[in-house]
Amino acid sequence: MQNIWIAASLAVVALAPIDIGGHLAQKAARKIVSEVVEEGLEDAFREATLSATLDAVASNAASEFVSGARDIQDYVEMGARASDGIDVAMRAANVAERLDDAADAAKAVKKLGKLKKLKR
Repeated sequence: MQNIWIAASLAVVALAPIDIGGHLAQKAARKIVSEVVEEGLEDAFREATLSATLDAVASNAASEFVSGARDIQDYVEMGARASDGIDVAMRAANVAERLDDAADAAKAVKKLGKLKKLKR
C-alpha cells in the first residue's frame, strides 16, 4: 500500500508542468501509472482470492460442524438407550437377587420344619 502512495506521488510530480521534456515526462508518467494500476490489480486479485478461499473454508467448516453435531446427537441417543438398557438389567438383577433370597429363606424354613419334626 505504501508503494502505491509513493508511485502516485511520483506520478503527480511527473505530470506537473515542469518542462523536463514532454516525451520523457509522458513516458515516466505512463510507466508510473502502469505500475500503480498493476499493483492495484494484484492487490485486488490477492484480496479476491483470499476472500474466496476463506469463504470456501468457512463453508466446509460449517458442513463439517453440522455433520459432527449430527454424530454427537447420534451418540447421545445411543448413550440414552444404553443407559435405559443398563437400568433394566439392574432391575432384573435386583429381582433375581430377591428371588434368590426368597429361595434361601424357603430352604431355611424347610430346614426349621425338619428340625421341629426331629424334636418331637
